[in-house]
Amino acid sequence: MFIREGLNEESYQHGSRMPRVFTKVWGLEKELIVKEIGEKVYMFRFDDEMEKDLVLLQQSWSFNKVLVPLCEYDGSLRLDEIKIEKFPFWVQLHGLSLGLVSSKVVEEVGTYIGELLEKEMDGRRVP
Repeated sequence: MFIREGLNEESYQHGSRMPRVFTKVWGLEKELIVKEIGEKVYMFRFDDEMEKDLVLLQQSWSFNKVLVPLCEYDGSLRLDEIKIEKFPFWVQLHGLSLGLVSSKVVEEVGTYIGELLEKEMDGRRVP
């Protein structure tokens, strides 16, 4: 699995912290090895396949306040051939006037940003 793009210069300065930080955040019990394999490209090696699958299922993730897109990589493609075209992330809206708090407004904001996968209001999913 690897991450491509997204990380800023400050993130690179703290790159050596990545294994420790992600091991803690992801609650990993087995070893995680992170290796820089190109500019803004890191390879993550999980010792446990189930832990890797859970990390992928639960994304999106961030590091130093920057979204970290993850995808599986089997080594068969060159790095420049790998494209991450869709990346799910969660958006929370604050400070809306009461007149704008509606399922319709949530949907409009979500579809403006990209493809809306699901929406919640007051902690509950809404159609």
